Amino acid sequence: MGGLQLLRWLPKRRWSNILRALLLIGVLWFFSMLTGASASVLRSAVMFTAIAAGNFLINRHVSPYNNLAAAAFLLLAFNPSFLLDAGFQLSFLAVAGIQICYRPLYRNWAPKWKALNVAWQLVAVSLAAQAFTLPVCLYYFRQFPVYFLPANLVAVPWSTMLLYGELLLMAVSGWEWAAGWVGWAVGWGSKG
Repeated sequence: MGGLQLLRWLPKRRWSNILRALLLIGVLWFFSMLTGASASVLRSAVMFTAIAAGNFLINRHVSPYNNLAAAAFLLLAFNPSFLLDAGFQLSFLAVAGIQICYRPLYRNWAPKWKALNVAWQLVAVSLAAQAFTLPVCLYYFRQFPVYFLPANLVAVPWSTMLLYGELLLMAVSGWEWAAGWVGWAVGWGSKG
């Protein structure tokens, strides 16, 4: 959670934990609504809200499996038609696959070089998510995504950089010259 790094300067007190949680949850839900509140985005928002509330408000670790089940329950209680949404299904299955398969898969190989280790982490996450989403992909799209591994090795770091660029663009939007340059860079990056 990159937002936690931005709030690291706050002292380790009860009031600052509440402030951290409220700021993170507020920004998270604002971003969710800004992006259109699709089922997969809402899944992420509900799950990270539970994590932030658990960590900062009641000082407890949130079980990832219970968190995923609670997010599904809450979203389906809010809108039962999400159950038929491909984005909802793929999002929950991908997260379940990552939670169940990533660690055992990642532990099978321990590269010595840091760059190779980062690449192996991305490959392990991609394989874990793909293992659970494959049936839904075949059902809806009638094809197997053969390029998912090389695509994820490029798309995940690239989209992360673009997201930070968009956050920077929002931060400098008051300065016309800075916003122009950052906006140009983000626009150029999103075309690639």
